[in-house]
Amino acid sequence: MPSLQVREVPAAVYGALSEASRREHRSLSQQALVTLERGLGLREESPLRRKRLLEAIADTPISAAEALPDPVDMIREDRNR
Repeated sequence: MPSLQVREVPAAVYGALSEASRREHRSLSQQALVTLERGLGLREESPLRRKRLLEAIADTPISAAEALPDPVDMIREDRNR
């Protein structure tokens, strides 16, 4: 994986990045990467990602062949072990 070194970071940018890393319990490098990903549109925020995934789940039909087993049968099978 390629690496990146940034020199002469303005104090305000470094301070904001440092504060965000402390608040989100990340290292400074991890926070810089997350911030770059967000800024470039490569990373979705959690609520947006969660909403998109829930919509995809809701739009996925469950066919009769994929029907879930009867819970009563599953409990009986488990008790007979």
